[in-house]
Amino acid sequence: MATSLFASRDAPTDALEQWVDGLPRDHNVEIRNETHRIVDSGQQLGWAEPILEPIGPASPAGHRSGTCFEVESTEMREACVESIGAYLETDAVVHEVRHQRNAYHTDLVYADIDPDALERRTRAFGSEEPLHDPLQRFKTWWYIYEHGPKPKPEAVENGLYSDARKNRKHITWLLNNGYLALSATDCLTAVMPPSIANLHAVELKRRDWETALEQAARARRCEAKAKPFALPTYQYDRWGYADYAWVALDAGAIGPALEHADRFREEGVGLLAIAEGGTVVSHIDAEHRPRGRYTRDRAYVESEVWDRIDAAECVQASEDGSDGEGAQATLGLVTDGSGGES
Repeated sequence: MATSLFASRDAPTDALEQWVDGLPRDHNVEIRNETHRIVDSGQQLGWAEPILEPIGPASPAGHRSGTCFEVESTEMREACVESIGAYLETDAVVHEVRHQRNAYHTDLVYADIDPDALERRTRAFGSEEPLHDPLQRFKTWWYIYEHGPKPKPEAVENGLYSDARKNRKHITWLLNNGYLALSATDCLTAVMPPSIANLHAVELKRRDWETALEQAARARRCEAKAKPFALPTYQYDRWGYADYAWVALDAGAIGPALEHADRFREEGVGLLAIAEGGTVVSHIDAEHRPRGRYTRDRAYVESEVWDRIDAAECVQASEDGSDGEGAQATLGLVTDGSGGES
């Protein structure tokens, strides 16, 4: 059948029959295979539109467009934790290191062990038990370190805790294991353990480079909720603990951070991109800024590391000249460093 055919853009604005009457009769189209739909006007005239197949659902994607990972806390972390350690040439990693003066935490802290310092610490302290566990013991030691020397009777009866028995228990352990020393005048002095490693704080984020940069800088410079530059300089070393600070972002979202590379260089924070499979691409190197003092957070983190390595094996490996994969095998670990306040 032949009929005059027009597209819907030519549809009438007035009554249909009046519009049809005025149509020329030289637009004839033969309908084949039901590929067009006809609206019959009663005079073999009308308009037609193609019948389109419905658009099916898009094929499911494994992650958001443009990024390599869907979940930072599991997928991205599992993919990159070992490769970051290999890139940094470090020996141990502790997960979720909590800052002691607030609710913040660092995603990953890598330790580059100094075997000589490790040996000195092994010889100086009489127990393999960590200083930080239980946390009350660590707080007792830090209280005397910060506010000492203190007469022993005062530290027991009017010390950090109102319970004298609790103070006495922790002070006795600290004395027996070398973390406190007693002078001839019966005053307690805290003994600072040798620093056993260079510490690298790494903040993982998929996209949010600004938050990651602030958190990485905080791990090294201060603990306050305010931005680091808002604090006076004398407070910078009071809480920071890391010698190096890094931000690791999803490689698919690294662009905005690279546009603000000057911000990273100003803070001395390194920038890494994590690609699929955990491949690490370095864009900005972290600046080495060692601590000016032995801070509370550093003491806590080093105690975490100390608790999870076999110090005797590490020292022996160093004396035997082990390095590279051998040292990594001796020191390598993945642990959960989260801890609760007591």
